[in-house]
Amino acid sequence: MTEVPDDTDWLRSLASHLRNEVRRHEAAKKEIQLVADRISELLGLPEFKTTQLQQSQSTPTSAPQSKPTLPAQPFQELKAKDGTLLATFVRTGDNYSIRLKVTVTETTGSWKNFLVGGTKRILPSVAEKHHEFHYASIFEKGVLSRLELSGLDDGLWKEIKSPIAWALDRAREAPQ
Repeated sequence: MTEVPDDTDWLRSLASHLRNEVRRHEAAKKEIQLVADRISELLGLPEFKTTQLQQSQSTPTSAPQSKPTLPAQPFQELKAKDGTLLATFVRTGDNYSIRLKVTVTETTGSWKNFLVGGTKRILPSVAEKHHEFHYASIFEKGVLSRLELSGLDDGLWKEIKSPIAWALDRAREAPQ
C-alpha cells in the first residue's frame, strides 16, 4: 500500500510549482502571439493579426500598428563538448523548459543514478538546498521529453546546467 505524506510542505511545493507554470504559460502565450503576428505581417495577412484584431474590437478606430518585436533567441541550445545538440531550452523569468534531443528513459543510468537518484541526486539535492527551486520530469511513452525547472536565478542555472548536459551526453553514449 502506498503511503501518503502527511505534511503540507509537499502541497506548498506543488502550489508554488503550479503558480510558476501559470506564469510561464502566460509569458509563452505572449511570445507565440508576437511570432504569429510577425509571420502574418511578413506574409501580408494583416487580417490574421491577433493584436490588431483585439485592438479593433476594443476601440472603434484603431491606430496603426507598430511592428511587434520578436524575442532575440526564444530557443537556446544545450550542447555536448563535441558540439552535439543534447537539448533546446527556453527561459521565461526564473523558469526553464528543456526539450530533450537525446533518448532518456527512467532506467537510463545517468538519469536514475546521477540527476535524480544514486549518491549524487543532483536535482533533488538542489531542491532541498534551494526551497524556491522545483523540477518536473515529463515522460511520454516511457521517454523523457521535457524537463521543467522553476525558481532558478542565473547562478543556480549555471550550477546545474553542466550536470544536466553531462547526464544527457552520457545518455546519448549509453545503450538504452
